[in-house]
Amino acid sequence: MSAGDEDVIVSFFESVPHVLPPRTPDLSREEPSIGSLVESQQFWIRLANTPERREMANVLIDRMYAWRGYDRSSLGNENPQRVTLIAYGMDNRAIGTITVGMDSSDGLLADENYHAEVDSLRARGRRVCEFNALAIDSSVKSKRVVSSLFHIAMLYPWGLFGYTDAVIEVTPRHAKFYERMLGFTPLGEERICPRVNVSGVLMHLDFSHSDTKISEVGGLMEEGKFDRSLYPYFFTKTDADGILGRLRRMA
Repeated sequence: MSAGDEDVIVSFFESVPHVLPPRTPDLSREEPSIGSLVESQQFWIRLANTPERREMANVLIDRMYAWRGYDRSSLGNENPQRVTLIAYGMDNRAIGTITVGMDSSDGLLADENYHAEVDSLRARGRRVCEFNALAIDSSVKSKRVVSSLFHIAMLYPWGLFGYTDAVIEVTPRHAKFYERMLGFTPLGEERICPRVNVSGVLMHLDFSHSDTKISEVGGLMEEGKFDRSLYPYFFTKTDADGILGRLRRMA
């Protein structure tokens, strides 16, 4: 990957994050967007805004979904209402990805199976986005990778565009994880998801819940073990504000 300081958003040194200045020679050689230390390993999260990055995300999705016996769930063509994030390891290998879809006149992918449920949120004046195509390399065991991906995935629609709620379709056996670790609640009954050909349930998250949790425990990491969710591994409110400013300049 070529150098590009304009892509750098955040760097973590000794597990303490701070917003980078516009030019940071230490990281320019890798052209990262978000850097962090994870169990003595460094990783970066970037927008998949080039064909090469989207293909890297697709390869990871294909590999991890096939490993679980799911059908392929390709990102498809570039869509202005959808943004994909990729986490890279030290060897520039994709280790995680998630896609955010913003509601529009075309609707959301979740409308295919849960139109009535999503419409119930819209009818209350909620602005709804969705998370999908989540894939984490099976060799990655760090909460920091998953938490960083989800925090940036929340900041993009919530902080930049004022979306208030998110939905995600997950397998029934994973529903408790999303409920316990991120505060999602069930919104729809179990149904076959045609995109991956497995049973799924629709889960819902009010971003105000995330905002409260981040204010309370964001950035505490291991010191926040009293809170058994992923939120202690999210960024602090101060760091999140810095990342949001960087995202605004990139949008």
